[in-house]
Amino acid sequence: MSAKGTPQTVLEVKEEEDSVPAIAKMLRGQRIIRVDGHSGMGKSRIAKCYVKTFGWVRIAGDEHLIDPRPGGPYHRQIDMDAFAMAAQQGLDRAPGIVLDAICLDYILPPLKLGPEFRVYMLSITDPMFAEDEFRRREKLGTDAYHDDIGPKEKADLNRLEARQVLKENPMR
Repeated sequence: MSAKGTPQTVLEVKEEEDSVPAIAKMLRGQRIIRVDGHSGMGKSRIAKCYVKTFGWVRIAGDEHLIDPRPGGPYHRQIDMDAFAMAAQQGLDRAPGIVLDAICLDYILPPLKLGPEFRVYMLSITDPMFAEDEFRRREKLGTDAYHDDIGPKEKADLNRLEARQVLKENPMR
């Protein structure tokens, strides 16, 4: 169950485009899609796919990095005011926006701009690369964020790369 009390959907796909029909059916008038997850999980790829399909605007955390970068966890390196302003401007000029960043709830609090659809990019770490992955998570502060916020549990859709499988009421 998501934090909203609705069943979560887990979607495993081979290509980003494979998840678009499910998202299109699951959206209930929301004009905001939040794409969250650990670094390197495909958030930007899936966000670009949604933008292309729906004609929406993408607001990416990486495009709002503070220069020079102050260091520390990822969310402290983002100009949060500029990110929020870009999101609002996107909503003013397009049918919707796709927010794409790690630690997204720290960067722009949920529901600040209206009802949202939340996509969480699940992380499956190959044991061969586990040490590098855990080092990157510590550096970026994503494990602490996930423990604090629980974006996976709050998601309307959890997305994996691999096989196509829908679980728990996929079309709600």
